[in-house]
Amino acid sequence: MTNIAERFSLSGHDFGFTFEKNFLHMRFSSEHKISAQRISPLLICCLVFLKAMAWAQEKILPNVLLKDLQGNQIDVSRLADSNKIVVLNFWATWCVPCKKELTNIAKVYEAWKAQYHMELIAISVDDARNLPKVKPTVQGSRWPYRVLLDPNGELKRHLGFQNVPFTVMAEPGGRIVYQHAGYLEGDEIELERQIKALRTRLNAEKN
Repeated sequence: MTNIAERFSLSGHDFGFTFEKNFLHMRFSSEHKISAQRISPLLICCLVFLKAMAWAQEKILPNVLLKDLQGNQIDVSRLADSNKIVVLNFWATWCVPCKKELTNIAKVYEAWKAQYHMELIAISVDDARNLPKVKPTVQGSRWPYRVLLDPNGELKRHLGFQNVPFTVMAEPGGRIVYQHAGYLEGDEIELERQIKALRTRLNAEKN
């Protein structure tokens, strides 16, 4: 088994762990060390999950430049500069669930904008071959969203996901507070619940 070394912070505590063959060595900020032989795969999975959760808590919109349908360059890291909640919905022209989700959200989008002071930005991950299909798809579907293009998958790589549809929500300032993969009919109800909860928290913090 290849050695694996990881280090992360969680709730103010510094952790480190190293996998060496059949041994797990854990280091805490107090420098205590725990070794266990033939550690269970479940514990390993738990540690990796905790690391991922801690990392996600600090995830922010990256400094990536994308073009809109008019050819203007947009800095993704600046999308959340206003007091708006920003939802990024990643889709593709060949993705049926993606288009279904964007169409369903379009039915309630004006109400969401008015009630929660938010914006949804639809980001196409179509490659160069399918890029010419994006604008006709958007116009034919009559979607009310701003659309950005990520044909090289740069933003997709920064956010660390593989498949669409994929949704992230960022609070003002750009910190990502929610993400969701896939789409089933009715998932927009949970998305609205998350948006509403975030707006409630932001309003309370402001007061």
